[in-house]
Amino acid sequence: MLLVASIVLEVLGTVSMKLSEGFSRPLYSALVALFYALSIAGLALVLKGIEVSVAYAVWSGLGTAFIAMVGVIVFGEALSVGQGRRSGPHRGGGGDAQYAQPDALEEPYSLNVGEGKFSEVRGAHDD
Repeated sequence: MLLVASIVLEVLGTVSMKLSEGFSRPLYSALVALFYALSIAGLALVLKGIEVSVAYAVWSGLGTAFIAMVGVIVFGEALSVGQGRRSGPHRGGGGDAQYAQPDALEEPYSLNVGEGKFSEVRGAHDD
């Protein structure tokens, strides 16, 4: 039950961040810090009885799902697979190169753990 409470507090912190309008509204800005601090404290207590891999996977996964639902229902946000993609040179758009992000659905990338870097996977989508 404490894990669920921690997830709800994390979602409330994220909603407060949205309502803080870039931390320009003091009440909501304070609520961000309060909710996140309580959420992390709750998660820390949960870790006394649950393995970190399980607790964090549930906490982050359900938190992400809940905040996506809140975004759609409360803030009227659109929910789509391509949400959050930015135009960049690799897309033929006029965006800044700093915003160019790998698109996991179209351009497969892998993490080379031994070298600590991302590498483009060649073959399936080569033109």
